[in-house]
Amino acid sequence: MKKIVIFVAMIILSFSLFGCKTLSGIMPAKEKTQEEEMAAKPTPIPESQKIAPGGVITTENIEITINKIEFTNKVLPNDTTSYNTWFESDEGKVFLHIDVDVKNLHENDRMCDSIMSVTVDYNDGYTYTAFAVPEDGYQSFSDAYITSIASLQTLGVRLLTECPDEVETSTDKPLLIIFRIDGEEYFYQMR
Repeated sequence: MKKIVIFVAMIILSFSLFGCKTLSGIMPAKEKTQEEEMAAKPTPIPESQKIAPGGVITTENIEITINKIEFTNKVLPNDTTSYNTWFESDEGKVFLHIDVDVKNLHENDRMCDSIMSVTVDYNDGYTYTAFAVPEDGYQSFSDAYITSIASLQTLGVRLLTECPDEVETSTDKPLLIIFRIDGEEYFYQMR
């Protein structure tokens, strides 16, 4: 008797699952709401937040001049006449190298690692975070967490993002660089 009850229960369960699958296949698709359609479209970047190489970002506390944005496997200091340090990307990877000059407009010294953060968004979702590498003035680089910029002084800083080679070679996919400085966001649409 128990076997018969279990068998009947299994048949009923099978039909109910089959029926749900069949009904879900013939139900009309739900139309997207206006909010869902707006969320699917990329939000245009306001002109006041767009930046490019050669541009300057100025806030109450900082002035950043963007000298160069490039892909490279090796990052050298500006002066290579004597001993120097450099950064070399791992195999299968490349640096997105952003060369900036940072002027401290604040009354107090500012640590290099607290001035800005930079994120690289590749193909609308793959994100990579840059790390800051200040030049130390001796044909070399220093660590951002121990280097400060004195008030009204300018320091060369490199922002390095190590990412897969595909980020450089897939030129048909979007690449957006997001700078976060003093609570504001600025964007460079590289492609």
